[in-house]
Amino acid sequence: MDLRLNPFYKKSLMLAIVLGPIVWLVFTEDGQRRTDLAMLYLFGKGELNLAIEKLHSGMTEARFRGLFPDLELACDADVNPFGDRLCSAEIGAFNAIPARAFTLFLQDDGLRAAKLTYRRAYHGTLRQQLTRRLGEPDRRSRHPA
Repeated sequence: MDLRLNPFYKKSLMLAIVLGPIVWLVFTEDGQRRTDLAMLYLFGKGELNLAIEKLHSGMTEARFRGLFPDLELACDADVNPFGDRLCSAEIGAFNAIPARAFTLFLQDDGLRAAKLTYRRAYHGTLRQQLTRRLGEPDRRSRHPA
């Protein structure tokens, strides 16, 4: 019984093993996201893994800093529509989605709002993640027109 592989089959298999991952990383949305995350990590951009549903008005700056001690928050007194103080940090990823920055808006040391600045290419991915975690958005206006 001859168990040798056909040379063409062997070369095709080797080519698929080498080119398959490259094609996945370059031409698929998931591969591109993972490549971006790896590059951001290599350039020293940190990741913020945050259960967004855990943010609430009882969250304070000190508590947030305690939960994320490695996050370099830069805070400044700045009166804005959401409070009197804001803290911002440059990030590379938010829950495994490439992002740019995360900002907390505080009023009297209590959290009033949070803002995520993410990369436009991942809008759909972020929306899917938030819908999965928080449910479908309520499209009704809270303020009558």
